[in-house]
Amino acid sequence: MREWCALHRIGRIIGGRWAISQVALDMLLDGDKGSLEAYLSGDRTSERVRSYYTRRSIPLQSISAGSADYADR
Repeated sequence: MREWCALHRIGRIIGGRWAISQVALDMLLDGDKGSLEAYLSGDRTSERVRSYYTRRSIPLQSISAGSADYADR
């Protein structure tokens, strides 16, 4: 997973531990490169990106919080 985080930019180190974006991981596993690229460029409002938040039941208002979609690993 650490290699995927670094290679595909789906995670970051927070407090010395890797945190993986749940929605970015879903995009990667789905092979949805367009949505992943949009997400990585900061898009949190297009339907293609928001649908991943909805699928994970992450409230859309938490998107602006920045780390609501990250899970510690």
